[in-house]
Amino acid sequence: MSSIIGPDRIGIEIKLTSRCNLHCLHCVNRDGGPDGRDLDHDLFIRRLREWEVSGEGMRWPIREVRMTGGEPLLNLPGLAAVGFACLEMGIPSGINTNGSLLTESTAGLLREAGIRVVKISLDTLNPCRIREIRGENASLDAVLKGIGIAVRSGFEVIVRFTLTSLNREELVPCYEYAVEAGAARFQVKPLIQAGRAKEIGIRLTPCDFREAVEDLGNRLVPGSVVPEILCSIPRPIPGLAFKACGSIDKLYISSGGEVFTCNFLESTPLGSMQSDSLAELFEIRAARAGKRRLGGHLVLEGCPEYHGRA
Repeated sequence: MSSIIGPDRIGIEIKLTSRCNLHCLHCVNRDGGPDGRDLDHDLFIRRLREWEVSGEGMRWPIREVRMTGGEPLLNLPGLAAVGFACLEMGIPSGINTNGSLLTESTAGLLREAGIRVVKISLDTLNPCRIREIRGENASLDAVLKGIGIAVRSGFEVIVRFTLTSLNREELVPCYEYAVEAGAARFQVKPLIQAGRAKEIGIRLTPCDFREAVEDLGNRLVPGSVVPEILCSIPRPIPGLAFKACGSIDKLYISSGGEVFTCNFLESTPLGSMQSDSLAELFEIRAARAGKRRLGGHLVLEGCPEYHGRA
């Protein structure tokens, strides 16, 4: 039987920077290049400490603080500061990275800061195609090296594959590589039509996406990690786990400090870290976040992945 990943406690996702060393054509934001802004991590840490002192955490327990970008490894001071603060407060933390900047010394810093989870994007094993997908500066060797360093350093390594028409035939090989490399989890995500990704025509239809996922289900490595299919209504596919919506219980903080329910939605901010406490923002989110049932599962209103689907 297939299993279903359900929402539990509140997660906080912070965008440490909008700067990035790559220029991915399927970026759900519009990040890239050396310009951009970094999150005021000192303010975020103060908000976390206020949260701890207030006791509100008993009502809204935080399951994790996940640091993203842009490329979060371009803001090492902020990454380390937030990691150490979370460690002190007993809050698990992790990062989402393209993996190409991860070195042994950087991995050591992340471990020292208490970071537990490293999620690395891997969309192809073709050195030419990775440049097509992620820009001329992309290097497959650097990404694979980053995955190896993360595994050897003892992180919970998640390899995430964004499935498009450009790499449909590479889903199974990338899954097999992740298993062989020692990744703890392998995630498959459809191309969400937001940001730069909204302007390109490489998204698979729901039917084609399901066929690719079914093929993965038929090619599983015995005894290996269970692939997780994200942003997808659960299907009866043995050996696979599904998660309809990853933002039902999440707060997303942009590099400018604005707070949203989800990174993919075109919506007005719930508020700002500059003027609102986390407790206030969680209350606003609980009151304003629109949800609907789709296939018996809760998803956020306005999600581009489920637009027009009843």
